[in-house]
Amino acid sequence: HRRFFKPTPRPSPAQALLLVALLFPMSFYAQSLLAGTSTEDFLGTLRWLAVVQFAGLFIALPVGLAVYLKINVVETFWLHLPPVRAWLAAMFLGLSAWVLAYEFLWFQGLFLPPSELAEQAFEQIGEQLFDAPLALALLLIAVVPGVAEEMLFRGFVLSGLRDGARKWSAILAVSAIFGVYHFTVDKIPLTAMLGVLLAYVCWQSRSIFPAMLFHVLHNGLAVVLPRIESLSPWLEPQTEGPMRGHLPWPVLLFGGLALVFGLALLASIRSSGRPVKPVPLYGIDAVSDPYNDGNKERV
Repeated sequence: HRRFFKPTPRPSPAQALLLVALLFPMSFYAQSLLAGTSTEDFLGTLRWLAVVQFAGLFIALPVGLAVYLKINVVETFWLHLPPVRAWLAAMFLGLSAWVLAYEFLWFQGLFLPPSELAEQAFEQIGEQLFDAPLALALLLIAVVPGVAEEMLFRGFVLSGLRDGARKWSAILAVSAIFGVYHFTVDKIPLTAMLGVLLAYVCWQSRSIFPAMLFHVLHNGLAVVLPRIESLSPWLEPQTEGPMRGHLPWPVLLFGGLALVFGLALLASIRSSGRPVKPVPLYGIDAVSDPYNDGNKERV
């Protein structure tokens, strides 16, 4: 009964982990529809997933659960205005992380090469995205996933683990969950690595908005860059020499410098130092606790 719930600033670790455990089979079923259908109507399937999975499961359900359980929505989803440095850091990371992702996939391909069937499917999907209207492709590939996934993973889940784990333990745990939620084996390592960066952005800035910007920029570049013909000579991997398969060195240099600069900006942001209000254990407060005499704080 909701009337017996007491307001709390953030969800408990148990509530956060229970939510992702319940959402996992639902999300798996939704994504299996995408994997099981023909890639000829990839954009049509993305429209369906944007409504059911992203808007419904990743946004509406966590927000509704927080409201029902009397959990502070602003604190839970980090809905605070971040400092300017956080915006700049998110912009640099969002513009450079694709270079890191490309090189990581190249290295991963040495040990776990993708199947021919997967390469054909990705090629067909890429052609559809290239032919689709740019606004629609950005909405379905960048904006919707970037906002929805941040609300769930860096919002509800990360804030839930915030009081039950140390900083990097919480960041790594959320990143591992984020990677597993993408199901495909060859996507899990890269997604988890990007999840570490996204969670670090959210933790340092104490706001979810820079992480959303980072996420949207990273996904959006995958849609925009193939459409810019003037950049294609700079972005095509080298095919000869000892660096075969890598991006050209100017692109690697830009990506590395921007990535380091973004991380340095985040590291320079100091914690707000606001005290964290403890969550009452087992629903027992200071009045009903028989071991509290009213003059001492309960441990």
